[in-house]
Amino acid sequence: MESNKIQVSESALIPALNLRNNNLQKRQLREIITDIIKRISQELITAHREGKHYVITTIPTTFDVANMANRDSQLCIWANIIDELIAKHYRIWINPKKNVCRIKITWMSPEDESEIKYQMQLIAKHSGKF
Repeated sequence: MESNKIQVSESALIPALNLRNNNLQKRQLREIITDIIKRISQELITAHREGKHYVITTIPTTFDVANMANRDSQLCIWANIIDELIAKHYRIWINPKKNVCRIKITWMSPEDESEIKYQMQLIAKHSGKF
């Protein structure tokens, strides 16, 4: 059986590999993620020193990554930040909006929160004048 395929110049179509995240993009993404994680880490340390159990902070919504749409860089960066926090056993909630992305991070487990709630209710129940 004879093939009717017409040979096209090798340079006529860009290879898909050339369009995927390249080393420059990966390096830029890694730097952005690292900077955000370092800032969050400092906020967590400060909150803990102040006796808090959580932090509500913001994450940038606009990123300048070479040859990458902002929506794609948001997806990659936010997902990697969430992965990093989960890997360190934090509980997180993210609330992305058009101009701001807020994230709540707590180091307390649901069990810890239940215990504190129980303790507060117990004290309230037995509080009064005597």
